[in-house]
Formats: sequence, structure tokens, C-alpha cells
Amino acid sequence: MRISIFSVILLMACSGGTKDDGTTDDSPPTDNTGDADTDTDTDTDTDTDTDTDTDTDTDTDSDTDTDTDTDTDTDTDTDTDTDTDTDTDTDTDTDTDTGPDTGIDTSDTGTPPVVCDQYLTELGDTIADTEAVAVPGTYCGDMYATDPSGYGDWDYVTWTATTDEQVTITLDFADTPAYYYIPGYGGYYFPTDYDLYLYDSASYPYPIAYSWYAVPEVVTFVQTIGETYTVGVNGYFGEPGDYVLTLSTAPAPSIANWTIDGAASVDTTAGTYTGTEAYNFTSVGTGATVCQYTWDAIDWETVEGTADPLITPCTDFDGNACNFGQTVRFVNGTETAGSCAAFGLDYNYADAGDQGYGYIQNYRAYNQPYGPAMMYYLDYADFYPSLPANTYVYWFGLYGVPATMNGQGDFTYQFDQGQVYYTP
Repeated sequence: MRISIFSVILLMACSGGTKDDGTTDDSPPTDNTGDADTDTDTDTDTDTDTDTDTDTDTDTDSDTDTDTDTDTDTDTDTDTDTDTDTDTDTDTDTDTDTGPDTGIDTSDTGTPPVVCDQYLTELGDTIADTEAVAVPGTYCGDMYATDPSGYGDWDYVTWTATTDEQVTITLDFADTPAYYYIPGYGGYYFPTDYDLYLYDSASYPYPIAYSWYAVPEVVTFVQTIGETYTVGVNGYFGEPGDYVLTLSTAPAPSIANWTIDGAASVDTTAGTYTGTEAYNFTSVGTGATVCQYTWDAIDWETVEGTADPLITPCTDFDGNACNFGQTVRFVNGTETAGSCAAFGLDYNYADAGDQGYGYIQNYRAYNQPYGPAMMYYLDYADFYPSLPANTYVYWFGLYGVPATMNGQGDFTYQFDQGQVYYTP
């Protein structure tokens, strides 16, 4: 099983800077061509007039004479005129604005300028010359010099965490020319490279995380309340120019301790190895098993039916023979506890390849004893594909890896892979 080999000891085998014109003004670019405003006004006026007039005329004529003749004449004239005046006014105003008031000309075909929370000013080139920033935030700076020997521009920003959160630091310099022409190096173009470093209050000059040779450079970590962090940006190579430093946050993921635990029965006479190897992830907070993924660990000859491909016998630095040393195959992998989806082990990861394992009761180098040690076979071609396979091969004693083997061939070991973040 391939381990994080550098986690064990191998026994022998934003400051902004000065602009090109000498100023330090990093004012944001402005580009505003105004708005195009189109008004459409539609007015509809409808009048309906109905006249209501009621005229009642009553004529009463009474003629009375002595012959008791009464004549009554009643005339009623009714004229009905209804007048209703309804005025409906509909006004529709449509405003089409093709140029939003953002300071950015949307007719431009280039990349809109980044909106920065703060424009960094050049304070100096040491970690004592830092500029305070807030998290989250976006900060614009200027890399005024580069130097692969480490003497290029250094800009530092710092903050003290007020929350336990995951922080992602992104250093982008995509708008700086990608390649730098150096006649003194044979006339070749070299890639522009600004590097990113992260320090806590106690780690300087050793970063707790860094990113090299990428565009953008990205570092993700979980900050702790009360801790002070500093980000360093260095002009390593290429063209001086602008950069954007973005600090974004997300809820802190869960943390698990990761170990690789193995146990096997080794028959040094028959040359067999029969056991298991497991990835174990346990919660830092509760100690509970979050995931366990287990493989059968069996010697090469039993699984493949062919001779062990190792060409170099297992010995310590002084040439003393190991108790055993052989190729182990890891097969039939399966989830044996918890849920391993968060660690990328939820798919069919049944065959995990092979690795040369061994053990020596007392590792010696220059005739100095170092005690029992697990042995690990390394072919440099696995890390450098340009090298021929089975040429630069070595057995290393892994100092600091707990490993035991008794007289009955019971072999155990544990690789501590450190802590990993995961989302349940």
C-alpha cells in the first residue's frame, strides 16, 4: 500500500508594491460609459358621456261655473336624460436600461475589473511588515519584482480568527503575462509564477501550508478562534504585475484521524504472508469509527501464481538480512465499518495494488543499532516515470512506524497518516 512516505523518518538506505511609474497608487479602475434609457409612454383616454335630465311639467286647469260643471285638465310631461361621465386614462411607461450603474462598461469585450475590498500598499518585504485584512475579503496588490532566489517582492497580510471556519486562500495573477522572456537563459520563455504561503503565530519561517506552480495558487485550511494567521505572497519568477488575493470562508468540516493498520501471519520458511490491511478513520471529537475499509493482504506468489517481482533482497544499511521481505498484494477491499463515501472509498476499490514490506529485528547503519524496524521497498521510477523501472530500488527502515513481529511470525504495524477533513 502506498503510504505518505514523508510522514515518517527514513533510516539511511498584501502589500501592493510600487507600480511601473514609481507610484504606489492602486486605485480601482473605472469604466463607465453611462446608461442607455428608452422610455415608451402609451396614454389611452376614453370618455363616455350619458346625460340624465328629468323634466316634469304638470298643467292643471280648473273651470268652475254656476252650473256645477268642474273641468280639470292635468298635463304631465316627463323627460328623462341620464348623464354619466366616465374618464379612463391608462399610462404605460416602459424603461429599458442597457447600461447598469456598476462602473463597468458592459459593451467591453474584456474581463470586467475585480471589485476589491482593499487595495494593498507596499509596506516592506519582511513578515514584520504586514497589512491587516478581514476574512472574508478580496484584496488587490502589485508584485513589483520577481526573483527565483527568493529576493523578489514579498507582500504579507494578517488577521486574527474570530470563528472556527474553513478558509480558502486564492492567489490569482491570470491577467499578468503568462510567460517571461529571459535572454540570459538561452532566449526561452519561462512561466510567470507567484507563490503563496500560510503561517500561524508560531510557525514562521516554516509555512503551515503553501502552493507553488499553479494559476491560481490555492490553500485551504481550518482556522482556530484566537489564532493569528499571516499570508505571504512572493514573486518567484516571471513578469511583475497585479494580483488578486481572495480569502473566502465556509463552515468547518469534521476532522478524522487516519491510520493504516496491518496484521499478518508470516511464514518465513514457506515464504507466505496472510493478513489484512485497513484504512481507519476515527472522529477527532468523539473517537468513534467514521470509516473502516479493509483489504486482504496476501503475498504475491499466492495471488498471482508467479515469482515475486522484487529483485533486491531485504537488508538494512549494513547489509544484514531482514526477518522477511516480500511483495504484498492488497485485494478484495470492502467497507467494513462506518461510511467511507466522504473519503472517496465508496466505489469499487477492491484492488489496491502491491507494495514491498519487510521487518528486521535490529536495524543497523554504520554498525550502529537502531532497534526493530518495518522495512519498505521503494522504486524511484514510481515517483519519477522517466527513470527505468527496477533500477533505482532500495529497502528503507521506517523509523517511528510502530511495528512488531514475534517468533511465531505474527506481524503488526501502523502508519499514522495524520488528520484529514471530511464532510459527513
